Amino acid sequence: MCTLHRQKIDNLKRAKNALEQYGANAVERFNVAIGRYVIMPDHIHLFVRGGPDFILSEWVKGLKRAVGRQ
Repeated sequence: MCTLHRQKIDNLKRAKNALEQYGANAVERFNVAIGRYVIMPDHIHLFVRGGPDFILSEWVKGLKRAVGRQ
């Protein structure tokens, strides 16, 4: 069993900017698209689409790093 530990997102506007920037880069470089999303106080819900070689878990790790830096 895996337990996830959520951290509070301190600045939702900066998290939104980081998500949008990460998403724009993903489209340009990797043909990965983000659809609708909702940023909650301690997590994010989103739709994402990638090609046949897309590995969701690796992509999410990168997204967490990008949002965490903000």
